[in-house]
Amino acid sequence: MNRIINFKLDNAEINSSAQTIKYRIFGEENAVFNLHIKDNSSPNKFYNFITKEFTNTFSSQNSLLATINGKFYSGQVKIPASANGNRYRFIIIANAHFNTILKPNKPEIAIIKDLVQGANVNVRFSTSTDQSASKFNGIGEFTNSTSGSVNETANTSINVLNYTINDTTTPALGYKFSFNYKAKIYNFLDSSLAPVDSDFFTKVTTQTNGSGTNSNSMTLDSVSNLAVDMSLVDIADSSDEEQSGTLGVLTYPTITAIDVDSKTITLSAAVSFGDDKQVVFRAYGSDLITQSTGGVFEFSNFNVFPTSPGGLRSKTNYGKATTSSSVSNSNSIPVDNISGLTVGGRVYGAKIDESGNTITAIHSSGSPITLSGNQTLDDNTGFIIFGASITAEIDGTITIKTFPTLDTDIFLDVDRAFVLSTIT
Repeated sequence: MNRIINFKLDNAEINSSAQTIKYRIFGEENAVFNLHIKDNSSPNKFYNFITKEFTNTFSSQNSLLATINGKFYSGQVKIPASANGNRYRFIIIANAHFNTILKPNKPEIAIIKDLVQGANVNVRFSTSTDQSASKFNGIGEFTNSTSGSVNETANTSINVLNYTINDTTTPALGYKFSFNYKAKIYNFLDSSLAPVDSDFFTKVTTQTNGSGTNSNSMTLDSVSNLAVDMSLVDIADSSDEEQSGTLGVLTYPTITAIDVDSKTITLSAAVSFGDDKQVVFRAYGSDLITQSTGGVFEFSNFNVFPTSPGGLRSKTNYGKATTSSSVSNSNSIPVDNISGLTVGGRVYGAKIDESGNTITAIHSSGSPITLSGNQTLDDNTGFIIFGASITAEIDGTITIKTFPTLDTDIFLDVDRAFVLSTIT
């Protein structure tokens, strides 16, 4: 009796793309076997070794009858692309008619191996703010994306370029930036505010299963993709979410423990919530993102560049305004045509007395502005403002080292970099 000893695939897991998989069947000289390859997405779909396709009808062409010459038999099979993933079962049957058995000699008559094809997943980049969303035109847009297979090892990049956010409200005061007039660097983002790893997050949305009042314990419909240290950022219809912070940079309650069996989480702060209410969690930073999604991400070279009203990115970007009437020896300046104002900014122009050009207050309507010293200006006098811009662009690179197990949206929390201009 001749024996079939073993079966090996060159890959036990593959990505969602179409590809050819090689296999080897080990055994003794002249051992005879039949090989069937079943597509598990269908109860009656087998590989046709003549047409090289999976068919819904079974014939002799769906069974490979082969003999081992030497120590093994080698072959290959064409696996089609599958965006949703798939599983293929290889069944090797020792052909007793040709005096062939399995080793070890057990009651089983077949060797069975599965090939797992990962599903296709999408990764997208966007932005998020917890400040007044009306002042962030462009926030939340998905402008950059890529795709790959579940758990696929890769060095795929999402290159973010010129992702634009601007203030289109009236008055358009914009966002605060640093400036250095003497060095002729008018507006720039201080390096301490540039995006870092912990500013990126993914989010998980689920629902409460039961209510609670000032409770550190919350039972959910699902705890899938949640991890310890994730932040609870929103509870529908709750006014007690225990969030704190200023200027949109908030601190949230975090998950300190997860009981998977009861689907109950423990929180770092006591919150109140109703039954069947939507709750949203964020995984901040690449480590938590990996725990939540299974994907491995790196964030590099991210920065924010304020731009001038004309859209130019340079060291000479600035805000603008124009006097709406003449001013005589007064620190109260009526203005219009506003595009970037903030307390702490400074105004410059041919007729501006720079000894008193710091903005100390802005009326809620945008006009007048109060300066640190008196000015004498004609009507319709234009000047520029350093320290504020209504438009800024985001650049950077997301490198996907390993694709996640599910479609994943990566958000940049812009609230460290985009601080709203102030009026007092």
